[in-house]
Amino acid sequence: MQRLKIDHQNSARLRVLIFFLLLLNQFAGAQDNYKIKQFKIDGVRRVSKEALREGLATQTGPWSNRILWWRQAPRFSTEEFERDLRRVVEFYQREGFFHAQIVAHQITANDEKQQVRLHVTIAENQPTRIIDYQLAGADLPRVDELFKIVKSNLKPGDRLRAVALHNARLALETELANHGFPFVSVEPRLQRDDAAKPRW
Repeated sequence: MQRLKIDHQNSARLRVLIFFLLLLNQFAGAQDNYKIKQFKIDGVRRVSKEALREGLATQTGPWSNRILWWRQAPRFSTEEFERDLRRVVEFYQREGFFHAQIVAHQITANDEKQQVRLHVTIAENQPTRIIDYQLAGADLPRVDELFKIVKSNLKPGDRLRAVALHNARLALETELANHGFPFVSVEPRLQRDDAAKPRW
């Protein structure tokens, strides 16, 4: 008959580890519902900081709150702040910065006043730029006009922005639908060329 051997030393370590993880989890959300005193974002150079902030759930509120002290200040949420960190990266990707990343973020809490100060640092890195474009498809009509549409939205040297790609696709579909192809579907296919050296 085999007996199960228990390593009491490892068992003690396991209990300590579980307790430590529970303790960390407790402190992770300890600042939830604290007032957001400051939300500082550093490293934003080549995109609109206002547009970036508008897409985030974590806000400090209007400056008038400093005068109208009775107004309810925005409250901090650990879960929403973590989502905002992902939203920042997604925003940069839509703007053509596929290598952008958050290099640091800090939450400083004042337990006495129940306030938090937030600090996020971004490394934008180099943007992804358009080198060239092609049109592929069987029996494409009015090819010259289609190229003009693409060129008006996507220019070599420009950042590969999601809104520009979206507008080019819609414009192509509208042009083709107006000339006998009502059910056409335009699907952009991106091909990276890491070896290419831009001339701009």
